[in-house]
Amino acid sequence: MKQINHEGNKCPFRLIRFPKELSYIERNKTSLVLIDDIFSKQVMNSVINWWNELDRLHKDCFQNNEMESGTNRVRLIITAREHVIDRACHSMGKTTPILNERFKINNNILNGEEKENIFSQQCTFANKERNVETPDTDEKFLKEIKKAEGPIGFPLCAHLFVFNKEYQKSGSRFFSYPNKYLKDEIKKEIEMDTLPKTKSLFLVLFFYEWQTKMGNAEKLELKNVQKCKQILENVAKVPVNNLEQLDLNGLEYEAQRFIGSFLKEESIGSYRFVHDSVYEAVGAFLCESDVTDTARHFPLDIIQMQRL
Repeated sequence: MKQINHEGNKCPFRLIRFPKELSYIERNKTSLVLIDDIFSKQVMNSVINWWNELDRLHKDCFQNNEMESGTNRVRLIITAREHVIDRACHSMGKTTPILNERFKINNNILNGEEKENIFSQQCTFANKERNVETPDTDEKFLKEIKKAEGPIGFPLCAHLFVFNKEYQKSGSRFFSYPNKYLKDEIKKEIEMDTLPKTKSLFLVLFFYEWQTKMGNAEKLELKNVQKCKQILENVAKVPVNNLEQLDLNGLEYEAQRFIGSFLKEESIGSYRFVHDSVYEAVGAFLCESDVTDTARHFPLDIIQMQRL
């Protein structure tokens, strides 16, 4: 993005989270558009919506502009996990022009020096910006994390590691097996809390995230207890039938404890998981902790996620 938005050629930036937002892009105005983590755990209907909007965007902003002037005013960047776009194309039985193979770049390859710099920057950020004590490291540790290849991108692994002392106990192994440690740590946090405030928080945010992925763009403020209850009622019967076992009061205060390690604050009072890997780990814990009730009452889409 720095290369595109350099010096005197700066242009408006748009972050796209839902397919319908692509319709707001104007073909005759220069703009930089980012679709981050496309097709992440999307159901088929959502993939079709993305497909239709990407086809329209290509026709309106790329194909027509090229025919008229030979240049494009819209600059589009799409990020995705490995193989996600291939699976979407396979499901659709075709490839929309914007997702053509010749436009793909594997940007997940970092050399040892880049990894060390990223880790150092995360430590500096945690220490100076968040007043978090960072872990002591040595040459052996740095050498091992440079070689590590895990299912989660290295920058996120580094971020999670420096913000969580439990992850730090696992040493360099965390960078190769982050999903396992994420789920174990979430389970530990939930089981340690007897109120159970932590479980209530993760449950509400998990179902809110699921509804967001289904196309519900309405913002959730945790201090709104009625809204939190509505999130649960919209999705599953079990949490509602057992609301007396949950504590939906003071969830915003509880969320503050997990900023950096599990959560991020998108705006005042509005929180989301720091990454989809945390969302998936919470989903796995919920499904594994009570298989029977999950199978009976949770939406099929959520259950199917755990099998992907």
